[in-house]
Amino acid sequence: MICGGHIYAENYSPETAVGRAAKVMYMAACLLKRQPYEKIEDPMKVIICKYIQSTTETYGYFAGAIFANQIGLTTQMPATLEIVTSKESTKGCTITVGSQAVRLKRPATTITSENAGLLQFLDVVSQAEKYFELSDSDTGIILKNYAKQRNYSKELLCSVLSGITGSAAIKLIEWGIIYEFTS
Repeated sequence: MICGGHIYAENYSPETAVGRAAKVMYMAACLLKRQPYEKIEDPMKVIICKYIQSTTETYGYFAGAIFANQIGLTTQMPATLEIVTSKESTKGCTITVGSQAVRLKRPATTITSENAGLLQFLDVVSQAEKYFELSDSDTGIILKNYAKQRNYSKELLCSVLSGITGSAAIKLIEWGIIYEFTS
C-alpha cells in the first residue's frame, strides 16, 4: 500500500517498517549482486571478518572496555563494542550488526598484522584511567606484565610512534612499561 509517497505493508506500523529497513536493504543488495542472503546468526563472526581480520590480513582490533576486560583491568562488559579499524574512513560511527552495537574508530596509523597487537595495547594504556577498579600501581603492574609476555620490540614501537598519544607515552614511562620492550 502506498501512502503519501511511502510504502507500507499491511499491518506494519512506520516503526516496524523502519526496524526492518536494514534487513530489506541487505536482502536487496544480495539480490542485486545475485548472491544468496542469510540471517546473521553470529554477529561477532561478521564483525571480526569485516572490521578486524581476514584469513590473510589484520586491519583492526577490539579496544576500550572489551579489551581492558580481556587483560584484567576491569570487570566491565560493554553493551557497545569498540573497534579501531583501517576499514573506517570517518573519525567514528556507531553501527549495529545483528543485535550487537559496534563503535568504529579510525586508527591514527595504518593497522597491519605486525603492529595490531601493539596498537591495541597502546590504546588501552592511553585509556587505563577510565577503569577505576584497580589502583594506579596495580594497573601499571598488569600492563607491564602484559607487555613483557608479548615481548614487543623497540623497533616495532618506533614503527608506530605516529600513533602514540601523549598520555600513552607518559604512562609507558611512569609505569616502567617502556623498559619491557626488547632490543
